[in-house]
Amino acid sequence: MESVTIPHEVYESLKAECTVGTATHMLAMLIRARDAVAHPGDGYGRVLAEIWNRDHDETVLFLADLLAELRVHHPLAGQVQPEVSLDELLGGLRFCLPSGFGEHDRLATYTRDHIHSYYASA
Repeated sequence: MESVTIPHEVYESLKAECTVGTATHMLAMLIRARDAVAHPGDGYGRVLAEIWNRDHDETVLFLADLLAELRVHHPLAGQVQPEVSLDELLGGLRFCLPSGFGEHDRLATYTRDHIHSYYASA
């Protein structure tokens, strides 16, 4: 896979837009069927896996931002009850991470252990 070098500010903007777009997709799906799997989508999974390969703490922050968007910040957040739990989000990751990514369990454990540093309500 070819790499692209971009300014850090652009990288942060891309992650933020990925988070909002993913939350929009997930919330619309969960409003229609609250018992649906909280599946972030393959695009989010590819981004998450790349971040994980580079920096585990940044990965946790990326997930914390998505959880906060799903629960609080997104205009549709209040329409999903009960709110999306951390365990529900981590479970949905299994379906969106790239094939061959064998670190879901490690990622989930690391996230559970460190997310409260980034999102106290997790």
